[in-house]
Amino acid sequence: MIEVIKKYISKDPISYAHIEELLTRDHEIIYASDNGFIIYDVKCNFTYISFSNKEEMKEVLSKNHYDHYQTYDKEVVEFFGDEGNTTNLIEYVYPTNKKFDVSNYDLRKLDINYLDVLNSCYKAIGPGEDNSKALLNGEVIGLFEDNKLAGIIGRHPEGCMGMLKVFEEYRRKGYGKALEKAKINDFIDRNIKVFCEVVEGNEASISLQNKLGLVKGDKKIYWKL
Repeated sequence: MIEVIKKYISKDPISYAHIEELLTRDHEIIYASDNGFIIYDVKCNFTYISFSNKEEMKEVLSKNHYDHYQTYDKEVVEFFGDEGNTTNLIEYVYPTNKKFDVSNYDLRKLDINYLDVLNSCYKAIGPGEDNSKALLNGEVIGLFEDNKLAGIIGRHPEGCMGMLKVFEEYRRKGYGKALEKAKINDFIDRNIKVFCEVVEGNEASISLQNKLGLVKGDKKIYWKL
């Protein structure tokens, strides 16, 4: 069934980058055909849904209801009656393995001693998200100025880059761009696909992805937590 899903997502590999990553780790394929899929992310207790055939979608989804899901089709949201209850996202993928030069910045992996700081600036609300685990797993990078933490970036448990935050007194110095460059380098060093999901309308983040050369997927993504 994995090959069936791979063929399906090959139609738009940028938008479905999240699914490609999910297939490399612990998952359960609930449904797969030439016209769609339902995949359960075991680690994050979350479901991913997509269908190209509306009638097949209705038939399959009528058998189960999913309270927490991500879909690539507005018809799924409408079927569940969740219009207005989703966060709309856009997928971006870094298309090369070319690393950035960030040697001019004081960048460090943050450890569990920074948990209170991280909790104060980033609320863990996503599926399976836990700030302590992100720190223990070495997923959070901090940028320092004069030995003081100026900003952070990390990786969500479902695989995408995120958690970017530059503290107000350190903004307009290019630190957000430097942090994302550092996290891209980190992904490349670990042979991890570099992708992120940007909330629709977040023009600052969209501009940042464009400046760093990330490529935008064609589909709008609907996230129902």
